[in-house]
Amino acid sequence: MTMRCLQCDKEVLEQDAKFFLQVFMCAPCADVTEKARNRVRGEIESALAMLDATFRTAVTHKSLTFSMHQLITMGRVSILEEFARMEAQICRSHHQTKAHSSVTTRPGAPSVDGSSSSSSVKAVD
Repeated sequence: MTMRCLQCDKEVLEQDAKFFLQVFMCAPCADVTEKARNRVRGEIESALAMLDATFRTAVTHKSLTFSMHQLITMGRVSILEEFARMEAQICRSHHQTKAHSSVTTRPGAPSVDGSSSSSSVKAVD
């Protein structure tokens, strides 16, 4: 018995058809669909890891600004915009801290406290 691939519409023998995501497809279409889905799934998992890191940083910097009322009443777009704002604030704070801590001193130059430095020192994050 032959069937039609629901993606490319080619005829496929039943024994050659693949059943992926509850859809019958030819093997090439099923392979592409599975690879594309896995790629997108990987990107989403990476985004979730960044999300977790951002929330962890927000909590440790005391900059988590959501209230319980906001979480219940905010729409999807609003909560994502608030998250993006929070993430941008954390990035700005991080870059300011990094720029401030990466000041270098040349040998013999006076340091911030007025003393002389005998070696080059660079703060590391």
